[in-house]
Amino acid sequence: MRKCLVLLFSVTALLMLYACGYGAPGGPLPVQYDNPGVQGDIDFRELLLAMGYPEEELDMLEANNVSLESIYNQSRFNQYPDKINNSQPIGDSGNIIAPQYYGGIYYDDKGILTVIVLDQAFSDAASAAAIAEMQALGIIVRTAAFTDQQLNAAMSTLNALSDRTVNAGACSWGLDSQQNRVTVWLDPFTDAQKALFMKLLVDASIDPAMIAIVPAVTPEMSKQRETAIASAMQSDDDRITHVETAAISSTSIKFSLENRTDLDFFYGAQWDMAYNVDGRWMPVQHLPGQGGGVWNSLLYSLQSGDSEQFEVDWEWRFGELPPGRYVYIFDGYFGEYSPDHEIVYVTVEFTIAEAGPGYTSFIALLVDNGFQPTETGTETDSFLSVPERPVFIDDYIITIFEYSSNALMEADAGYIDASGLSIRVPGKEAKISWVSYPHFFKKDTLIINFVGENERILDFLYANLGKPFAGYSYVN
Repeated sequence: MRKCLVLLFSVTALLMLYACGYGAPGGPLPVQYDNPGVQGDIDFRELLLAMGYPEEELDMLEANNVSLESIYNQSRFNQYPDKINNSQPIGDSGNIIAPQYYGGIYYDDKGILTVIVLDQAFSDAASAAAIAEMQALGIIVRTAAFTDQQLNAAMSTLNALSDRTVNAGACSWGLDSQQNRVTVWLDPFTDAQKALFMKLLVDASIDPAMIAIVPAVTPEMSKQRETAIASAMQSDDDRITHVETAAISSTSIKFSLENRTDLDFFYGAQWDMAYNVDGRWMPVQHLPGQGGGVWNSLLYSLQSGDSEQFEVDWEWRFGELPPGRYVYIFDGYFGEYSPDHEIVYVTVEFTIAEAGPGYTSFIALLVDNGFQPTETGTETDSFLSVPERPVFIDDYIITIFEYSSNALMEADAGYIDASGLSIRVPGKEAKISWVSYPHFFKKDTLIINFVGENERILDFLYANLGKPFAGYSYVN
């Protein structure tokens, strides 16, 4: 069975906690400094150990190139951000920066607490007194163009219009106190898309000057995506294998995978798709606002020896895809996690068939699902209005009736008795004794009859054509 696990703790989560200003074990620390930065040759590791940080946490932070100086300084200031954000005094005067002048708060690259205010704050007696107390504690104070209230109001408007915001190309948006702006990550990052998003801002009465528009997908990210797809398609790993049949549409696919190893396979929520152009696999273009690659942090598992059905709907991400050859890709690892684990790619190739007369598309679908159909190349008369075209799969025959329109197909389907044992066309009637159970299916411009009990073939027909409209029903 497939299991879903919640990642309760990770290096990323730990770094986020520190970046948000949560201090060392034991609560707030005494403030003992006169300047914004710590001066001299300081061993920040020893200072953090003295504060109660475990050795293994510091090792992990250093391994991820996190500045221990920044962590140390954040720990020194950790008692102030909540008070300042909530308009509570931090000095003996009891003064605060008036909300109409307060622009936000953040830690700089060295972990020094930084408060931003409008110019008018320095002319307001109470606000100026609060600023002086902050500076005396080593807090940096700099000027801003917008208040925290204005920026949060813009954020609230974008959130309320989230569907329109995404449709205008925004993959995500967030408050950037350091830049004193609301940052919007846009994809595609084109002049046309930026103009469309600017129109949304004007329509929503948001001052465009408050918004910093940046690309959600950088050239480096695009290159990484292409490289990952190329690596996946060059992989020849069959330990996780596509089994049974796939049900395919222009917006979704349903398939089953089997873990043929003695180790559990773990994977995340992230996946991708590519399409084939002259033998080369290219990334499928995202819809506007869907290129940022934001995924949940759930971890899934496909246990040793198990198989599981997957159903993927990509309409939200790529829209309705045109006919062509595609591949669904994701990656994971076997066994216990380690930083240098082997990346295992899983690929499922499939074809979205052309609409219209479906004989050729149906044959391609058979091939995609591992069958080796043998076409007779002959058309023989039938009791229906079109010839029948037999196709062999091993010792079994699938008979295909192809029509020029769905309406003509439905008309002929109405002549087939629900039992599948007789066909009553105006002017003639045929009663048929089959060598096995008949199963009549219909879809688009095809009627398909399979006579037999082969479970693999029936599973394929049910998955792609639905239940029979005549003949015997098959229960797996």
